[in-house]
Amino acid sequence: MKKLFIFGLFWLLFALNAQAQGEAANWYFGDRAGLNFNTSPPTPLTDGALETLEGCATISDSAGNLLFYTNGTLVWNRDHQVMPNGTGLLGEDTSTQSAIIVPNPQQANIYYIFTVDGLFPGENDPAALRGLNYSTVDMNLDGGLGDVVAAEKNINLLPTNSEKITAVRNADCESIWVITHFVDRFYAYDVSGAGVNTTPVESLVEPEVPLIGYRDNALGYLKSSPDGSKLAIAHATLNENPASDAGSPGALLVYDFDTATGVASGGLDLDVNGNSPYGVEFSPDSNLVYTCAGVYDTDGFAFGEVYQFDLSATDPSATRTVLSTNDNSTGALQLGIDGRIYRVILNQASLDVINDPNTAGTGANYQRAAVSLGGRTGNFGLPPFIQSLFLNTVDIIQNGESATTLNLCEGDSFTLVAPDIPGATYVWTRDEVLLPETDFDLVVSTTGVYRVEIDPMNGECPIIGQANVIINPLPEAFDSLLTQCDADGNNDGFSIFNLTEAIPDLTGGVAGLDVSFHQTLLQAENNESPLPETAYANLSNPQTIFARVFDQAGCASIAQLELVVAGEQIADVFLSQCDDATEDGITSFDLGEAAAIILDGLPADLSLSFYATLEDVLAETNPIPTSYTNQQAYQQTVYARLEQDNACFGIARIFLEVYELPNIVTQDEALYCLNSFPDTITLEVGPIIDNDSPLEAYSYLWSTGEITPTIAINEAGVYFVDIINPEGCSKRRTITVVGSRPATIESIEVTDLTETNTLIVNVSGPGEYEYALNDPTGPYQLENTFTNVRPGVYTVYVRDRLGCGISEEVVSVLGYPNYFTPNGDGINDFWQVLGVRPDFESQAQIYIYDRYGKMLTRLNPLSPGWDGIYNGNPMPSSDYWFRVIFEDGRELRSHFSLVR
Repeated sequence: MKKLFIFGLFWLLFALNAQAQGEAANWYFGDRAGLNFNTSPPTPLTDGALETLEGCATISDSAGNLLFYTNGTLVWNRDHQVMPNGTGLLGEDTSTQSAIIVPNPQQANIYYIFTVDGLFPGENDPAALRGLNYSTVDMNLDGGLGDVVAAEKNINLLPTNSEKITAVRNADCESIWVITHFVDRFYAYDVSGAGVNTTPVESLVEPEVPLIGYRDNALGYLKSSPDGSKLAIAHATLNENPASDAGSPGALLVYDFDTATGVASGGLDLDVNGNSPYGVEFSPDSNLVYTCAGVYDTDGFAFGEVYQFDLSATDPSATRTVLSTNDNSTGALQLGIDGRIYRVILNQASLDVINDPNTAGTGANYQRAAVSLGGRTGNFGLPPFIQSLFLNTVDIIQNGESATTLNLCEGDSFTLVAPDIPGATYVWTRDEVLLPETDFDLVVSTTGVYRVEIDPMNGECPIIGQANVIINPLPEAFDSLLTQCDADGNNDGFSIFNLTEAIPDLTGGVAGLDVSFHQTLLQAENNESPLPETAYANLSNPQTIFARVFDQAGCASIAQLELVVAGEQIADVFLSQCDDATEDGITSFDLGEAAAIILDGLPADLSLSFYATLEDVLAETNPIPTSYTNQQAYQQTVYARLEQDNACFGIARIFLEVYELPNIVTQDEALYCLNSFPDTITLEVGPIIDNDSPLEAYSYLWSTGEITPTIAINEAGVYFVDIINPEGCSKRRTITVVGSRPATIESIEVTDLTETNTLIVNVSGPGEYEYALNDPTGPYQLENTFTNVRPGVYTVYVRDRLGCGISEEVVSVLGYPNYFTPNGDGINDFWQVLGVRPDFESQAQIYIYDRYGKMLTRLNPLSPGWDGIYNGNPMPSSDYWFRVIFEDGRELRSHFSLVR
């Protein structure tokens, strides 16, 4: 009788099309963002076409394969193409929960998209809403890609609506409740094998959400608890202002829900600190509720906070715990099939995660930016699912990698394990075919979709477990040989191998395979102690190691890899080069010169490549070009590898040496006095610093063609000598010979007979000159102008600054003394015009008068002057006048004082 009962239960459960968590395995949301929960952690999906600000919905089959998704207005199939009739649904992507997808419990090909409309900013009239509607998708249409049934599209259930909708299994385990809310009522619609019952169960509840300001009041999520016992609803605001006022306080309420009748009752108002709740979610065990609330200040939205409430506490509001704050937006919260709650944040390229949502307090482990979206970004919404999926389904794989998909390898087996419930019955199937196993576990080794239906035999709904088992074939692995050369010069049979070079032979060239290398067969079988792949030192010659060839599923085969050190001994090559002008020991080498030497006399079918290090030449990594600049100053060893038939023929060492240039003084100057011609001066190669070679080993080549260390020259100009060291490296020394001679004084401009007499000396010549008065030893000045020159006769000296001689010329500065004292003391005893000399103004006419105009005397310009005597009598102290007529025609009249 027991076998008959189990067989009958199996067909009953299949008729009910009991849901499994795989239906929630794929999410599409935000700006073409998505996640696949068939892996752990979930993998980003970047192939989606959906772009939505808020509402969205996704559905997959029980094995976790995508079926279709929607933003409430458009429907995309699994190929991310809009279904032929998948346009014009009456949801709205700015509606909080624009859609939810519910399967027909008994018809595997039929799904219902329930949509709720939303108001745009600035709209506040609920009459503008298009209400709650549903459309039917038949997966048998469009070649199995599915399409919206034309006759069952946008069927109205409520004329107006809020932006909230959720779904949970009926207590009869045979149907699903789809629940929405408007103003002060919950509406629960039963979806059974017969389709959608358009007559809802209505539940009158408090508070009454004001219709005034409904654009903002309608915002916020509605969620059933996974066990169906509770409903949590977020009212972003309870605003009675007809103008949009998103910052006014909202409410988070939790109601009791009877899954047998569809009736909601009660209404626990949780304290959200006067903020605006939006996203809502329950813990998998239904004991905790979470919300994401917007916090506003006088400037508007400030940040978002995530709260947790413990519904099992006497006062749940008192248990409010802030799990996260200071985020840039509010947003949806959604349970995943991995038992974690995910939070979306506007414009963030990742989702936050509550890792342990069944744990009260901060132990829930909120983690920022925990799951990458692969470069895509979220907005405000995440796709909702039938909440009972997260309670009435169990993970029977339990490998920490995926709750839906199990990859096995050919020849492997695995035990699927369901909860061991005393008194429960277990029905196992593979690909909908009944299996004889009736216990809580099942050993599998064949590809298929395995499903267990668990009847707890306590009146509760069956528990579903499902695993998509994939048996992957073992990759082929081929025994191979890898030959290496002995490159250290001692021919001892030991070398360094780049094991990755054997991968094409080990895998047969099949793409997508990886290889690890192991010392022993046991290590390879257990995937332990992998060897270094690109730099393995062999332990013997030859040596056999083991290669584990594996695919992305982890399936592996093992092959032997024999390592052999062989190859010809290739003679070392030496290349030298003189340093360049930077003189840093770094220069460019033509390795082609080494190639010609190496290949001389060797087989013609050899290929040759160069490497900078021994490690690189052995691993055949990082080849260097033929035109190579050494990386180590002055001396470096590089390597040439010769290959024949893809095997190492030999390795040659190439010793590169950069010779230093002569250490000399490269620039110098010398003086040649042109007035000394034809005398010569000597130019030298200068000091050479060399601790290794005698100076006699150097050679020289002057610009004059001479090859001696010194040369004699008697011309100004630029001379150079190339100094060549014993290695043949040269450096040029340049000597600039500056020619000069004494200056030619062309003229001296005299400004005299003034209170500030000046002299300007005009010269010509190739040199640079300096000037002095009266003393050939100086002091000299660079300026050719002398100012405030006292009257008198001067010798002007012009000296070549390089020492090639002094030029001189006598010059007179005419003037007179303002007084004289003829007292016989030898000082100022005479008055005379100054600056006269025998060859300059000696014929000038000088007349002296008393104050009354009487001429007293006419002076000879070359005489000592007037002694103050007139007619033998000394003249009294007084002012006397004079008149001078100069040879150049100038005439001077003035006066002076006689002082006694």
